[in-house]
Amino acid sequence: MAELRRVLARHFRGTLLAKRYLAAWRDWLLPAKASYSQFGEDVEIDRIIGASDISKGIYVDVGANHPSVFSNTYLFYRKGGRGVLIEPDLTACRLLDSFRKGDIIIRALAGENSGLQSFNLHIYPSLSSIREVTQEDLLKKVYLPKVTLDQVFQAVNPAFVFLLSVDTEGFDLEVLHGAVQMLKHTWLVCVEYEESNREAIRSWMVDEQSFDLAYSNRHNLIFKNRLVQRS
Repeated sequence: MAELRRVLARHFRGTLLAKRYLAAWRDWLLPAKASYSQFGEDVEIDRIIGASDISKGIYVDVGANHPSVFSNTYLFYRKGGRGVLIEPDLTACRLLDSFRKGDIIIRALAGENSGLQSFNLHIYPSLSSIREVTQEDLLKKVYLPKVTLDQVFQAVNPAFVFLLSVDTEGFDLEVLHGAVQMLKHTWLVCVEYEESNREAIRSWMVDEQSFDLAYSNRHNLIFKNRLVQRS
C-alpha cells in the first residue's frame, strides 16, 4: 500500500495537488471548525488567549504548508487575525496565496543565519525538508533564500506577535535561534519537537529566553512569554 501511494504521489501529482486544493476550498467554504491543528494545539492557544486583546498583533507561521489542514494559525485567520506565512514549497505557496489572501506569504526557509540553502522537495509536500530525502521520495532539489525571523520582524514591523508557530521538520531550534529580537515581542510560541531536541528547545526558551512552558503534547510545546502580558 505504501509503495502504491508513493507511485501515485510521484506520477499522478495533479491528483495529490487537487486533493490539497479541495481540502482548502472545503475549509474556506464551510463554517469555521473548532480546530484545524493536527492535535488541537490551536484550541489550547485559543484558551490561553481567552479574552485578551490581540487585535493589534499578528501571527507568524513558519512551515505553514497548507492553508487549513494541520494549521496552527487558520483558526485565528477565520477569527479575523492576519499574519506572515513562511513556506519554501512553491505549490504550497500558491495554495496559501489563494486561500490566505489577507496574509503575507514569504517563499523562503527560516534559520539561525540568512543565506542560500538547498531544499529537498518530497513527493509528499508536508515532508519536504533541508534533510536528505531518499531517492525514491525525492521530487527535486532546489536552492532557496534563507532568512532569519528577526529579519522578517524588522521588515514587517508589527506591534507584537501574539503567536509564533514553528514546524520545520527537525530544524525548529535553529529557527528560534534566529528570532532573538522577535521573541522579545512575542506572547505565545508553538514549536513542533522531536525527542532528540525537546530538551534543547525547552532549555532555550525557558532558560535563555523569557518564556515558561504552558502546555505540551506528544508533538508540540507551547510557551508563554512571562514578560509580555496581554489584557
